[in-house]
Amino acid sequence: ARGDGGVDGGRLAGQRSGTRFGRPGAVGAGGMAVARGHDGGRDPAMKATDKALAKLDQAASEREQAASEREQAASERKRTLVPIDELLSEPIVMDWIVRDHIESDTTGCLYGDSRAFKSFIAIDLLCHVATGKDWCGNPVKAGNVIYVCGEGKGGIKRRFLAWFERHREKPRNIYVRTIPAALIDPIATATLLDEIRQIGNVVMVVVDTLAKNFGDGDENGTRDMGMFVTGMDSIRSATNGAFVLCIHHCGLSDKDRPRGGTPLRSGNDFECSVKRDGNDTVLKIKKMKD
Repeated sequence: ARGDGGVDGGRLAGQRSGTRFGRPGAVGAGGMAVARGHDGGRDPAMKATDKALAKLDQAASEREQAASEREQAASERKRTLVPIDELLSEPIVMDWIVRDHIESDTTGCLYGDSRAFKSFIAIDLLCHVATGKDWCGNPVKAGNVIYVCGEGKGGIKRRFLAWFERHREKPRNIYVRTIPAALIDPIATATLLDEIRQIGNVVMVVVDTLAKNFGDGDENGTRDMGMFVTGMDSIRSATNGAFVLCIHHCGLSDKDRPRGGTPLRSGNDFECSVKRDGNDTVLKIKKMKD
């Protein structure tokens, strides 16, 4: 502000406008008096503008940084589409649990009527894997095995003792859980997986039976049975490719299929029925994915 009287005029103009100036006699270029705010800084409107511009600059910088990070992640992301010739050039590796019969990294269901010797067959198989003995003349992949027992706990000890006495082997590499696992419950499944990971080198897991280890759900329900299959698959993943086998009952009216919802059949890699034929027990493959 400038009045006719120079500095004094400027002071007067400032008083009229209600603006307070700095030290007396302060003038700008050409004799212009410099207006200052109450805090001695710039005009409040200018300060607000600068603050808004700073925020815009910061937001722009953050967007550029985020875009750069996305581009870097995209460049590092694993390729998901593979040309067919490249896929076929890779060797096919068969990792067997039981040579020519059961592969690693699979899930399956062994089902049959009551007293069909389902559990006896499962125990016989897992004991052979635990001790590295050939099963029915077929080499096995030896390692730790887990038996999740949900029924017949009173006879489990006798069955294992009988097997080791019959085969003259020292009990080893077998871990038994005598508490049912609710595999449709993610929290209960996660607790079981934590224990399994601590064991290490687990190549086979038996869940005996589906009904006892299902949890609070409906076997006939598609959603609940799907969650059970997901629980089995979680065990397979947590063990880095074990063979996971569930023991199940057949239907009451249809003995040629497992009881309950269809996700069990569609979600597993194989199915095997068990039937008694006089003094023999017959295993019959009902489904084999590959």
